[in-house]
Amino acid sequence: MASAINAVYDAIRTHANATIEASVGGTPVVQDNFGKGKPTDNNTLWARVAIRTGSALVADFGSPTQQRHRSTGVLFISLFTPSEQGTKAAEDMVEDLLDAFRSTTLGAPTNPVTFRSPTPRTIGLTEGGFFQHNVECPFWFDELST
Repeated sequence: MASAINAVYDAIRTHANATIEASVGGTPVVQDNFGKGKPTDNNTLWARVAIRTGSALVADFGSPTQQRHRSTGVLFISLFTPSEQGTKAAEDMVEDLLDAFRSTTLGAPTNPVTFRSPTPRTIGLTEGGFFQHNVECPFWFDELST
């Protein structure tokens, strides 16, 4: 069975990046172990996108030769606003991200990934001089064994 995880993760990253760009154009986005780190300019709103895997289980035994395997995870989007610049732009982006991922299915009909209700979290001022907001988006996807 070829895993759908790469296609699923690509669909998630693409949707997250497009939502961030549509919300506040030009916002630098840092991906897990990809590209550059956080911007060196401490006066810029920036985002970090990370996908964390969760548990996996057999969701449907079906026939002996074909079973449905369900995997879960959480998409974490962290927004960093420079201190002393207010949080309006990040709060607006949080709203856009909540709307974009709430009860959404991506990648259908092949390799669909379904999101549940995202959770916004205000982290507050970080040691790096940024005010942090997080959006946590739980998801699941199924794969059929053959």
